[in-house]
Amino acid sequence: MEEDEEERLLREKARKALSQLLVQKHSQPGCKGWELKKALGKGYAGVMKLAETQADQIGLKLVVVPDEEAKDDPDRARYVLVSKEPLTDRDAGGWLRMEEAASLAIALSQLYVKGGMDTKKAISSIIREKLPAWRTDQVIGKLVRLGYIEEDGGYLKVGWRSKVEIDRDELLTSILSRGHVSRDPEA
Repeated sequence: MEEDEEERLLREKARKALSQLLVQKHSQPGCKGWELKKALGKGYAGVMKLAETQADQIGLKLVVVPDEEAKDDPDRARYVLVSKEPLTDRDAGGWLRMEEAASLAIALSQLYVKGGMDTKKAISSIIREKLPAWRTDQVIGKLVRLGYIEEDGGYLKVGWRSKVEIDRDELLTSILSRGHVSRDPEA
């Protein structure tokens, strides 16, 4: 009987964790580990495993984004729920235009190649090969506002939203599988 009560309590905590992850309280979605620890208790890691299983049953995936300064500290990591299936432009609300999405892919591929950070000038110059300077600045600003890219002084780095929504390996594989595209129209 006591085991059933413990199991019921654990399921209840897992539902509470999922509720907390779904309600956006800050500018970023999800919760930090310390927030979950405060709400669920010290054993929140076990609760999150059950919450992950429950989320999986309804087509969601729990993503844990480590903190930049403390990669091994689960209390400082951000826990976010995302859809397991890629969202179509219609599902996502279409907040990125085609040239913005292409610019994001270019910027992220450059950032991933450079270890997660590169100068804003370098990334802007790559995007300016396809867009006018005024539009490039506009697109980078939008990507920063949406959280796909973070700006730190004169540097850009991968933003929290890219870490959550974009499969790094899939992006790089799809770019590499396209092969070399010549810039010379005669070639």
